[in-house]
Amino acid sequence: MNILILSYTAPESPPNELCTYLRGSTGNQTDLIQCLPRKSPIITIRKVYKEVKELDIHYDLLITSNPFLLLIGTYLRRKKLVDKVIYWRVDYYPAKDQIYQLTEKRARLLADEIWSIADPDLPRIEASLGTTREKTIHVPYLSHNIPIFHEDRENFMLWVGPDLDESRPLCWEASRKVGINFEIHDSKVDKFNKTQERLEELLKRAKVGVSLYRPHYQKKSSSYYCDSPSIRKFLSYGVPVITNDVPPTFSTIVEGNCGSVVQWSVGGLVEGLNYCLENTDQLSQNALKAARKYTFHQWFSDHQIL
Repeated sequence: MNILILSYTAPESPPNELCTYLRGSTGNQTDLIQCLPRKSPIITIRKVYKEVKELDIHYDLLITSNPFLLLIGTYLRRKKLVDKVIYWRVDYYPAKDQIYQLTEKRARLLADEIWSIADPDLPRIEASLGTTREKTIHVPYLSHNIPIFHEDRENFMLWVGPDLDESRPLCWEASRKVGINFEIHDSKVDKFNKTQERLEELLKRAKVGVSLYRPHYQKKSSSYYCDSPSIRKFLSYGVPVITNDVPPTFSTIVEGNCGSVVQWSVGGLVEGLNYCLENTDQLSQNALKAARKYTFHQWFSDHQIL
């Protein structure tokens, strides 16, 4: 099977991770075309069309997570360069601007198949999909490998990613009350931006990973509609997770007993921290067990994808 992936340049975006998996683990011919963000639509269309023509391959599948790139994919389908176009819906939320919403709706209608990063059977996800629910399957954030597990953990909790809804102050206060250090990786804030090597070391050593979302604070966050990459990353390193019941991923924590689902408050976070610190070894093993269900190989095999 010949597969073409269109994405932007973020190295850990789901399509780029998928490309790494497909190239290393399957017999499929997989090509990746990366586009620069903020380029004009005309420049992007010309770039993609030119590179596809130069590759001189007819593709069975085109996969992208960006609605605009999906529309380019449908253009390639009309030109008989691609047979089937898949939209991997990873970054949806209703508060995005109107142009995005119209493009996203059009992309869903034109796609041959939709992969939803969050479970499409959840009521809020199903409602947002509308009439396109019937051609939607669940493909969450997945990893292409599970890192080597390290038993030696240090006394700190870890936050990975931005703080779009101002939840980190709760973490500072809770860490002070419990007596645990607090480490942050946030690529958008210089003083918290760790190198990839340093981030991996923190993930190997953290006792707890925290990923909180303010309830009903949807203006800046897609957390109500999208899987949480930070939670998936914590699990793959065997780090127990503290979260609340906003991101769809929270059900994994409950079902797998691999952390604590708490109220969005300092008291709730303190309670979750104490639980995780008292049960670190068992929760770490449960986290790894849960993570193994969310590798590309396991998920694609279990759900007969590709």
